Amino acid sequence: MKGFCFILVGAFFVFLTVCQAGQMYKYKDGDGNWMFSDKPPEKEKKFETLAYVQDKKPTSKIKLQYVKETEGYTLQAKSSYYIPVEIAVTVPGTEESIRKLIPARGSIDVLSNDKITDNLTYQWALGDPDSIADKYPYHAPFTSLKGHKITQGFNGRFSHTSDIVNMR
Repeated sequence: MKGFCFILVGAFFVFLTVCQAGQMYKYKDGDGNWMFSDKPPEKEKKFETLAYVQDKKPTSKIKLQYVKETEGYTLQAKSSYYIPVEIAVTVPGTEESIRKLIPARGSIDVLSNDKITDNLTYQWALGDPDSIADKYPYHAPFTSLKGHKITQGFNGRFSHTSDIVNMR
């Protein structure tokens, strides 16, 4: 019975946090107070509808820009992340992929050319792929009288597709 109550309370909080953007109505009631509702007011009342509008487009923290040099153009990549970022730029026509590492909150020159190259595609990933983890003994965030071996693997019984940690 205790478990059922726990599940029922958990389900209540899950459904309580679900939000949905729908039609909203704004009108004044009989006392002159502003009312906001998802249902339209009575027919004889004047109302206006409200719509959610996103103020600005989401922006990427990785920016590519060409800089004019004396002998052509240089493509620069700039990152506003506080960690290094690996970037791979593919030049159209050659399908050559140029891989570089942008330092934390820094910029680098990716390629130089005599003209601006259109239709560049790029991908990026957080972190330095050549970094080597130090041999620091990480401790579990809980106390235990017996030791635990923490393992991770790719495409096996446990994979990086979820946030669950497999402890044996």
